[in-house]
Amino acid sequence: MPYKQFDLKYEIYLKAKFINIINKEITLKAINYLDKIAIDLCGPIIPTSLGEKKFIIFFIDLASRLINFKLLSFKFKAF
Repeated sequence: MPYKQFDLKYEIYLKAKFINIINKEITLKAINYLDKIAIDLCGPIIPTSLGEKKFIIFFIDLASRLINFKLLSFKFKAF
């Protein structure tokens, strides 16, 4: 019987967690070059690169979808 009680509590938890929230704000798309830029920092990468770089940072222009990246040896060099 303790399994049924656990399953019921877990089911209630899942129903409470998965509430559909719809974002009603309209986000404007980037039209001009360099209007919006997405930045993504990844790492640490194992194995490291030949220059002992452990991190990679991506710069993505959302208007032209141009991607530029840079290899970093330390995470604090991204900021």
